Amino acid sequence: MCGICGIISKNQKNAEKDILIITKKLHHRGPDSSGFHISSEVSLGHTRLSIIDIEGGSQPIYNEDKSMVLVYNGEIYNASELRNELLKKGHKFSSRTDSEIIIHLFEEENTDSFKRLDGFFAFTLYDFKQKTLYMARDKFGQKPLYYRTNTEHELVFSSEIDSIAFFKPLEINTEALASLFYFGFNIYAESIFKGIFSLPASHYAIFRNSKIEISEYSDFPFTKISDEQEFSARTTEDLIRSAVKKRLISDTPVSVFLSGGIDSALIAAMAREAGADLSHFSLKPAEEFYDESSTIKTIVSRYNLKHQFLDIPSIMEEDLRSIVYSLNEPLTDPTSLLTRIICEKVGKELGFKVALSGMGGDELFLGYRRLLFSSLSGKIGCLPSFIRNIGEILRSTIPSGRENKFRNMARWIFNSISSIGLPYQKSYFKSRDQFNGIRLFSGDITSLENELMRKFSLCEHQTMLNTLLIVEIVTNLRENLLIINDRIGMSCSLEIRSPFLDIALFDYLFSFPDRMKFTSFRLKPLLKKIAAGKLPEEYLKAPKKGFDLPLGAFFRNIKNRFVDELLSRKRLQKHSLLDIDKTEMILKEHRSGKFDHSRIIFTLIQFQIWYEKYFI
Repeated sequence: MCGICGIISKNQKNAEKDILIITKKLHHRGPDSSGFHISSEVSLGHTRLSIIDIEGGSQPIYNEDKSMVLVYNGEIYNASELRNELLKKGHKFSSRTDSEIIIHLFEEENTDSFKRLDGFFAFTLYDFKQKTLYMARDKFGQKPLYYRTNTEHELVFSSEIDSIAFFKPLEINTEALASLFYFGFNIYAESIFKGIFSLPASHYAIFRNSKIEISEYSDFPFTKISDEQEFSARTTEDLIRSAVKKRLISDTPVSVFLSGGIDSALIAAMAREAGADLSHFSLKPAEEFYDESSTIKTIVSRYNLKHQFLDIPSIMEEDLRSIVYSLNEPLTDPTSLLTRIICEKVGKELGFKVALSGMGGDELFLGYRRLLFSSLSGKIGCLPSFIRNIGEILRSTIPSGRENKFRNMARWIFNSISSIGLPYQKSYFKSRDQFNGIRLFSGDITSLENELMRKFSLCEHQTMLNTLLIVEIVTNLRENLLIINDRIGMSCSLEIRSPFLDIALFDYLFSFPDRMKFTSFRLKPLLKKIAAGKLPEEYLKAPKKGFDLPLGAFFRNIKNRFVDELLSRKRLQKHSLLDIDKTEMILKEHRSGKFDHSRIIFTLIQFQIWYEKYFI
């Protein structure tokens, strides 16, 4: 796992100076070594986290005649098969790393080679003969790649926004800001910095003659439905098992993030069945509501796992700041704090370089209640608008609080009533409003809704439920959860692998109609069926809690004066982007205990810390 960066410039003297700055900013992604290619045409930088072929495999890497050079970040799981194929065609390899596979395969198949890579990756390849730069990202979008052209150089790219944000000037992208204060993350290709773009997942870019062209190398995840073969839960289980085995390949010890959910527990069970003796880590909160330790102990005992509970320390101001510094952009999911805690312990303190995660289980196997309801809403048909209005009014009168499950359920029911009868796409859009209609930023959400509807329109061959799952993958998973996993994991020099994010598994599951996989109004029915013979009963019966923190009480504590200081009228007036009166109302209501506005306050804090870091 690595950090990559590069510059194409007509002024190579400045490019050589700047590539050193950018590469240094990526040191945390690859503290084991760094390498450079600097020529009159292109400057490339690379930082390496050594996992495969620790002694060899330094980058940048070249083909035999040095007509091409590559910098790469990721893991290719079918590298062995591709290597054997290329050896038969006469290619020579100098290491066991998968980076060489990419450059030799590209020599054979050009951009068609990208679709043959099974894994997660971001890389750039420069062809000296064609004077052309190629950039590509994996299909799920697990590895990042950002670029910008509005600097003194023709093109600058990097694994992280921060390393290319030092080029001035910087300007806020208000469309991305509107998305942040609605979804909690940015669904546009242009980042929250105007002019800095994320190369879309399953796409590649060609940069030549000072122009960039973006193309799709795969239509993943928009697969076609087929009734030709019979769906099998056994085949699904075999595909999960295969995905786990592939992600155990490493020349360094592998760890597992283990929670009270069936996703990570099933991965732990299958890894153990494969003969792996891994180290497992779980977070143990002090609050009983969030504590899943009794459930976790059942699988630890059944499989005799090497396991350690990690205590969650008290939240500090520096924890909130460190999240922004790691992510380079404000995201509103508080689980980023917990991800930071476990990654720091496992990666920084204990020295692991690889961890397995249950990420993707909810998106592939229907783990979100909002998706079920949006699907049901689309089948009900039109209801009078006054019924939806009643649901909206009733929801707004119930005090919120994560720790009170009865209030939460009532609020969810009334919020759902307010969506009944809407087209399922609009019901989903409404369900993704993270702030329950509170508008702190006055940006137009019409364009935001249009962008989401465009993503829905790409799923024309899919069923309603599959479409909802796919849209969840290309929005929340790609633009939120995977960003958190990558940035925070790599800030601790830890590669997080997600077996559920496997191309073969996805293609199989999404090639069948809903009726073959989801037969009841329950969450994860297929995954629970597979897990039934492998996991203790406690896992199958445990209610979905999620990965969360008691932020409500933390923000309510009057001793935490930095919240009031950070969100003071004086400091918010420096940008005038947010509704200051509403912000003060939110803080007041939260402190009084009337409402739990912790998600909104967390977002405000993240945004303000981010703004002051880059613009003040």
